Amino acid sequence: MKNYARGLRPRRSKKICLDDNGAVAQHAGVAGGVDRNAGAQPAEVGSNGGGRGNARPLDKPAGESLPQYQQLLKQAEAKKLMVQMGYMFRYNPAVLLMKKFLAEGWLGDLFEVHTVMSKVVGDSERDNLAQYPGGIMFELGCHVIDLVVGTLGKPDRVEALSRHSSARKDKLVDNMLAVLEYKNALATVKSTAVEVDGGSRRHFVVCGTQGSFHIQPLDAPNVVYALDRDRGEYKKGRHEVKFGNYPRYVGDAADMAKVIRGDKECDYPYSHDLAVQETVLRASGVLE
Repeated sequence: MKNYARGLRPRRSKKICLDDNGAVAQHAGVAGGVDRNAGAQPAEVGSNGGGRGNARPLDKPAGESLPQYQQLLKQAEAKKLMVQMGYMFRYNPAVLLMKKFLAEGWLGDLFEVHTVMSKVVGDSERDNLAQYPGGIMFELGCHVIDLVVGTLGKPDRVEALSRHSSARKDKLVDNMLAVLEYKNALATVKSTAVEVDGGSRRHFVVCGTQGSFHIQPLDAPNVVYALDRDRGEYKKGRHEVKFGNYPRYVGDAADMAKVIRGDKECDYPYSHDLAVQETVLRASGVLE
């Protein structure tokens, strides 16, 4: 692909497509029908996807232009093409368990979400990221913003705070906080590029009037939940569930295959992805 839209830069993402007989295509160098390709411009979605049932995956985040991404989603929806964003925690087993708790209403009325997504970013990667506005929230915090929007919906208002905290003299905004405001809830999202062993402190916490759900770390997840009463097999009080390591993106690829085959609807509709993108841009200071 050529002439990448600014922000939809070449990154690793996934593509699963159907052959003319409706089977997952197998190509040379492609394992299980999963191809590693870069994100597409809106104009390319129709031309590459038409007539073959292609699903279109894009690496996160979806560029710096909200209107451009909105146009991409409109084109995909018109052609009934699935667009799958590369947010890494969507099929994390701890996140799936959290979704069960939320769907059953076991946590009561939600009033708080708190999440942290940080690491140490090396010099060469800092130079690369500094080319784009939005800093570390745009690049890294977007993964957990996807979860916040999935939990509470699109925020009514977003307040973004940012600092350059590294001693290195570059232009990367590497220490960022966003407060997402809702009618009856608040969410805080923290992301830095300077936290030593930041992966172990990555977490996602949801609090409600009848319980809480805490995932930490996110990459090899463990869960601590607290409930004010028994909920099926999940008992009153504080309890731990350990999952440990899991293969990233395998669940995403499996879900895409099911959607393409017509076995199920997409778990993440166009409206969700658009809400996430707008929230990411506001949380990273790209949109006021």
